[in-house]
Amino acid sequence: MPLYRTIPESSGIIAVWHLTETLEEIQANAPFKWIESPDFGGIKNTRRKQEWLTSRMLISQIAGDFDLQYAPDGRPILFHPEFKHISISHSNKFLAVFLHKEHEIGLDLESLGRNFQAISHKYLSDNELVLAKKNPELYGLFWCVKEAIFKLVQDQGIDFRKQINIVSEPDFQQQIIEASFSNSHTRTSYTIHFCKFEGHFLVWAMNTPIGH
Repeated sequence: MPLYRTIPESSGIIAVWHLTETLEEIQANAPFKWIESPDFGGIKNTRRKQEWLTSRMLISQIAGDFDLQYAPDGRPILFHPEFKHISISHSNKFLAVFLHKEHEIGLDLESLGRNFQAISHKYLSDNELVLAKKNPELYGLFWCVKEAIFKLVQDQGIDFRKQINIVSEPDFQQQIIEASFSNSHTRTSYTIHFCKFEGHFLVWAMNTPIGH
């Protein structure tokens, strides 16, 4: 089972799985109840089947027994005696899961091979575009930050360019960056954590606003 790495977080854990196995290899190690699940049986795409099983195998490996369901909007809902919150993300090569006991969370994993620059005008403000032009990797990092906050706040119809803003340049030594989310009621700032590995950014956010 290719558990690539784990990242301990206060009252939580992040785990990353290297997607190297075929669907047949994953099925051979998966519990029979998952293989026979109507949810699994209803998935037609092979890659999606791999991700469905792999995410559950990864959760089981780091947290034991659990149940995982989905809200109407597609958001995963975790049922576990300790961990109350979950966020899942994947690329073509890796799958990551973030579990937390206390706080709402958001996780995003992206390959730097994606052409983020082509759509940058849709998710970056003018100031953010200036920062990104200094370092092309920031196009990907800023997308991950905004996607992680989007998953965290769970609001619908969010305008990435206007409502989620990069507040500071990234601190690559501490692997943190500050960002904010605004809606019609309030503006909240967050310290976002990130790491880079094998041409990917992994970014995670927790509902612990700055100053709390």
